[in-house]
Amino acid sequence: MKKLLLWFILICGLMLLLFACRSSRQATAAPAALNGSWELIYILDPPSTFHGLYPTAKKPILNFDTNAGTLSGNTSCNSLSGKLNTDGNKIDFNGPIIMTKMFCPGDGEPAFMNVLKRVDRYDINKKEGTMTFFAGDETVMKFTRKK
Repeated sequence: MKKLLLWFILICGLMLLLFACRSSRQATAAPAALNGSWELIYILDPPSTFHGLYPTAKKPILNFDTNAGTLSGNTSCNSLSGKLNTDGNKIDFNGPIIMTKMFCPGDGEPAFMNVLKRVDRYDINKKEGTMTFFAGDETVMKFTRKK
């Protein structure tokens, strides 16, 4: 009976150790400053002017929930949602993103999605209320916090 109890304690200890190691290797949570809703105000290399890409008042919006590890929003036309992939100030949008498939006139949506897939990090300027996305050293998108 004592051997059985000893084995049980040993196995539980090993499982606890494995679980602790596994959780310590998970990606760092995104800073809470990322939380909320952000509206696109700049995009690099559009096929036309920014206002030509998004002629209506509706511009692309990204919503981040760091607690749930999710993102949602729209491309100015279609809705999107997916898993938030961050590690410190590194971010990527290459994971599965679910989107509605309405017809969207113009080049705004493809421009937004193509540039979004290039993003590898971000920076938040709390004073200005802006978030900048980078691909390497190049600024590719800029957002302003929506209230």
